[in-house]
Amino acid sequence: MDSTFLIISLLVNVLLGTLLFFKSSLNEILTNLWKSKQTEKKEQKERLIRLRTLFTRLSTISFRILLKIAMWQDAKNPGDSDLINSKTLANFDEWKEINDTIVENELYLPVEIRNLYKSFTQKIKTFNGEIINHQVSIGPRLLEMGNEVDDIINKMINKIENEISKY
Repeated sequence: MDSTFLIISLLVNVLLGTLLFFKSSLNEILTNLWKSKQTEKKEQKERLIRLRTLFTRLSTISFRILLKIAMWQDAKNPGDSDLINSKTLANFDEWKEINDTIVENELYLPVEIRNLYKSFTQKIKTFNGEIINHQVSIGPRLLEMGNEVDDIINKMINKIENEISKY
C-alpha cells in the first residue's frame, strides 16, 4: 500500500516537473484560448445586437409594404398609383437589404429564431399574394395582417434579447 502511494507520488512529481518545463508554453496556449473565446462571445453579442436592430426596422417596413400594396390596389387615379408604387419599391429595396443581411447571418441565429424568420417570410409572401389578388383592401384584415407580422417579429426580438442577456 505504501509503495503504491510512493509510485503515484513519484509519477505525479515527474508529471509536474515536466509541466513546469513547459509552463510558459502552456500558459500562452491557455491565454490564447481564453482570449479567442472572449472575442467570439463579444462578436456574437454584437452580431445579435445588429440583428435585433434589423428586426426592429423590419417590423416597420413590413407593415408599410403591406399598407402601400393595399393602397396601390385601391388607387383610383393613375398618378396616385405611380406615386404609391415608387414608394413601395423603395420599401422593397430596404426590405431586401435587411433580408439579405439576416440571411448572411442566419447561421449565427439560434434555431428557434431561424424558424420564426422563415415563418415570417412565408407570412409576408402569403399576405402580399392576398393583397395583390384583391382579396384584401385597406381595412380590418390588413390590420390583422400587420398584427400577425408584428407578433412574429416581436417574438424574434424577444428571443434575441434573451440570447444577448446570456453574454
